[in-house]
Amino acid sequence: RLVKVQVGITSNKNASDDSMIHVLKEDYIWNFPINAPLSMRDDDITKITANPGDEIEITLDVTDDKSVHLLPISGIYTNFMERPNNMNLFYANNFDNLKQTSTSFYEWYRNHDDVAYDYADTVTWSNPAISYTQFPVTSETRFYLLNDERVIEHFVISFKMKFTDSMKPSQIWVSAADYYGQTFKVPLPLTLEILGDEPLDFTSHLNQKVLGYFNEPVLLSMLYQWSQSSQDVSELSSILGVDGELPQWTANLATWTVEEKITSGEMIIAIEHVINQ
Repeated sequence: RLVKVQVGITSNKNASDDSMIHVLKEDYIWNFPINAPLSMRDDDITKITANPGDEIEITLDVTDDKSVHLLPISGIYTNFMERPNNMNLFYANNFDNLKQTSTSFYEWYRNHDDVAYDYADTVTWSNPAISYTQFPVTSETRFYLLNDERVIEHFVISFKMKFTDSMKPSQIWVSAADYYGQTFKVPLPLTLEILGDEPLDFTSHLNQKVLGYFNEPVLLSMLYQWSQSSQDVSELSSILGVDGELPQWTANLATWTVEEKITSGEMIIAIEHVINQ
């Protein structure tokens, strides 16, 4: 049973005179009654933001009706999105309630190596910190708080991660299991967003127009002959293999290329930009 979650965001900020580093930390804490399901209603969601380079620590406090010293596995999952086509299917098996795939996760195992995965290589994980706490039992202790050894034990695990790039708002799911098949895998009542520039879109645009290949000396020779004659833009369009006529101002690009003010490659890029508008 998950009874408590704490999220800490630690940022290193330069002071105004750049002579000192200020460490800023924000903490968020949730306590969950035993046997009460976590709520993910929209009005209960805490929206957490961090910056690339910030340390994000998520601590889970777990109890069980067996000894927590025997818990074999616990995990944390985020950066949910539609599964990338080239994602290794071995790791593509953790989903949110929208059937999106976690592309950044860490799974701790007691008896074998942990699994730290990040599809885009923008997350670094630290080894989780593990601790066990036992609380005294008194005559006022409620029976359902005891495990089968008649003690109150808590298993506490802290996951730490840093992002080097932005991430859109994403749920965070957590899990744990014991040796007897009892398990939970639930979303936390929060979303995490890593601020920063939007990632570049390298999606192929199938209808994009490109100019044909030109041997540079041949291209420069054609442009030189053209610049010594009429400098007609329709003729320039024909030389470059452009369908339709280029704007009149593009004549300057060819002239600058002949005068070595810009390279032929820069001219081609500029004209391709024009014909794809």
